[in-house]
Formats: sequence, C-alpha cells, structure tokens
Amino acid sequence: MNLMIFGLVLIVLCFNTSYRVDNTPQVIDLLPDFIGYLILWVGLEKRRVNKRIGSLYTAVSVMTLISFLFFLGQIKIFFANALTGNLTWIGWLLDGVTYVTINFSGLVLLVGVLILAWLLFGLLEYWEQNEQHKLQRTVCKIGMGLCGIAGLCHLGSVFVILPFSWNWIAYPASLLAIAAAWFVMKDSQEMLTGSKELVKERTFGGKK
Repeated sequence: MNLMIFGLVLIVLCFNTSYRVDNTPQVIDLLPDFIGYLILWVGLEKRRVNKRIGSLYTAVSVMTLISFLFFLGQIKIFFANALTGNLTWIGWLLDGVTYVTINFSGLVLLVGVLILAWLLFGLLEYWEQNEQHKLQRTVCKIGMGLCGIAGLCHLGSVFVILPFSWNWIAYPASLLAIAAAWFVMKDSQEMLTGSKELVKERTFGGKK
C-alpha cells in the first residue's frame, strides 16, 4: 500500500527541471508520471475489490502507456537521430505529446487528480458495505472534494493567469487527498494483501 501512495504522489505532483543538450534547452519531470502510474497499476492488479476500482485499473493501464509516451517525448533528443525512415512517425508522435505536456501541463495533472478521485470513489463503495464505517466514508468524500479543488486549479492554470502559481493551491489539496486515501486504506487488510477472500468475508459476512 505504501508503494501505491508513493505512486499517487508521483502522479499528482510535477517538478520540471531544465537542462541543455548541445546548447538546446530541454525540460524533464524529475518525478516521471509513468513510474507513478506503473506503481499504481501493479498495486491495483490484485486489488480490484469492486467495479469502480476494476474500471480504475483499466484507466490506469491506459494512462501508464500514455504517460510513458510523455516521458519519451521529454528525452527524445537523446535518440532523435534514430527516428528516421519507417520510424519517423514515432518522432512526430513524440513531438505531439511534448507539445501537450509543455502547453497544457495543467490538463495532464488534471487527469492525475481525476485518477486519485476515482480511487477514493472506489474506496467509498467498499466502505459503504458496512454502516459502521461512517468515518471512512466521510474521509473518502472529503478526499474527493479536495480532488475537485485541485482539479479546478489545474484547469484554471490552462485558461487563467494569476500572479502566483495555481499549484500553490492544487498541490496541498492533492496531498491532503492522498492522505485521505491512505487513511481509508490503512485498516483494510484486503487492500494491503489483495486477498479477495477477505473482501467477501467483510462484504458478505463469510466465516473467518
């Protein structure tokens, strides 16, 4: 579970740094999203405890591939000379995703926040199976609300210029939402182990 939380941090935060190759300025994310998506994908593979998290697994699978393309676009300069002939289209594809990450980075981060909200939505369904867990359900809803705040900030960063960075609001809200996800997952043994038997036991009152 700790790795899943770390993966979420990689997804919702972005720390770009600039460097030069042959006097050409380049930008790379020090916390590559695709590593976060890959960690989350591995973590969810055995933890599809309901339909919401099952569909989230599918979405994370797609985003793992897309975010890997984003990362390749950032390091394209190191292998650009090899993208000739029949591979030219790959260079065009990477140029396109690089354009998106540079000019619409807020939308890329918005997708990450939506993934986090989706996870909390799935956890909410899980805890709704037992009326005794009101606190966990409330924390899920608070986390989803924080994701809404972060998502609106990322969307606003694309269309509205402020004298300060929208991330000053979005990042704390995202981190608090991750803390909410950690809280509602930490006491769930099946989310730690991926044991579907324990899921059935908790949900349907099976024998221990």
